[in-house]
Amino acid sequence: MTVRELITRFGFDVEDEKLKSMEDKIVSMRGQFLKLGAVATAALGAVIVPAAALDRALRQTLTLVDVTGEAFTEMSESMTRDAQNLAEELGFTGTEVARSFYDVLSTGAQAGTKEFDELARTALNVSGSLRISSSVSFSPKKF
Repeated sequence: MTVRELITRFGFDVEDEKLKSMEDKIVSMRGQFLKLGAVATAALGAVIVPAAALDRALRQTLTLVDVTGEAFTEMSESMTRDAQNLAEELGFTGTEVARSFYDVLSTGAQAGTKEFDELARTALNVSGSLRISSSVSFSPKKF
């Protein structure tokens, strides 16, 4: 149904030129709304996808801890905060930090301890160093 049909159906008498102008405005705004929708979708995707990946990685990590109930919820929330803070501080994604938590817990370290925090930070620092050094290519000099 067009705007014209809708307006006349309700019994309004509208001049054709004014109606045409209004239809044109609605059609031109449609493109702007579509662009806005695409931008909003991209922005949401930029937030939701990493958050979902972090959540998945932390759920996998938390399979290695031996706590349940409220203690599990508290540990989950604490590890999420720690992962986000370390990611921001050290320049990693939250998912990379959560994977390092998994690796550290796999060594037998206890989550929530000072040892765990130090091992996680060290693992990330080493990983960052390896990432930097592996991205640099060296070519041997010819003699």
